[in-house]
Amino acid sequence: MTLCQTKTLTDSQKNRILSLVSQCCAYDAVSLSYPVSPKENASHFLLYSQKKGQPNLVSALALVPMDDSAMECIAFTHPDWRRRHYFSRLLSSALKSCHDQDLFFPVSGSSPDTAAALEALGAELAYQEHRMEIILPSSSQSVIPAFHAAHWNADSSCPPAFPRLKPPHSLYASPACWTLFLPDHPNHKAGSLLTSPIGSDHLCLHQVEILPDLKNQGYGTIMICCLLDYLAKTPIRKVSLQVSGENIPAMALYKKTGFQIAETLSYYLY
Repeated sequence: MTLCQTKTLTDSQKNRILSLVSQCCAYDAVSLSYPVSPKENASHFLLYSQKKGQPNLVSALALVPMDDSAMECIAFTHPDWRRRHYFSRLLSSALKSCHDQDLFFPVSGSSPDTAAALEALGAELAYQEHRMEIILPSSSQSVIPAFHAAHWNADSSCPPAFPRLKPPHSLYASPACWTLFLPDHPNHKAGSLLTSPIGSDHLCLHQVEILPDLKNQGYGTIMICCLLDYLAKTPIRKVSLQVSGENIPAMALYKKTGFQIAETLSYYLY
């Protein structure tokens, strides 16, 4: 076995990792990604076996900084090579670069192998995050809830007495900023949100904010409804977001505007 530690992945390493991740996710029936992009500033620990002279990636582990005190640890081991302590070997090497930082392991679904590994480590559930999404209808349909319909005219544009959502110059900017303005006050900002493209028909929603003195007045609901109605008339067909399971008000807001939980990530603290 050969252990490789690197901050910069080659194209060959990326392809091997993505192939490993694909095989693991299919075997465990889960959905979990690996940070191959250099923007994520990950440290990578790769374990290879030699098979007929060719290196075979059997396990990969990445450490991704969360803040100064914590790291996210993402690891995959090929199903045929599990329960041979290869993950433990990678983790032992990774811990040498952690400087007493907490490690959080994200877990998707319920893999028996993952559960056994976490139990052996003594890792405990710390918190959960939910990935929520909404599939947009065709442009001929409105996504505005019935209780807001009276505020909209026939072509679904905002009348003067209704808050106005100013769209970005480009839907595919990363990030793109949307701003909500109060009715009858075209320069009075009520809130904002950001979107980032995931694909040609998929946006990620994040940093939804309403000004403190305007909270609990329905502006969050209005802003997201305006966003979804606008996007329904574009090529965008899906909007997704991530929210902490502990953020009950945000969860309620997103469910109210049509988002549904698509996946839950459980974070275990080591």
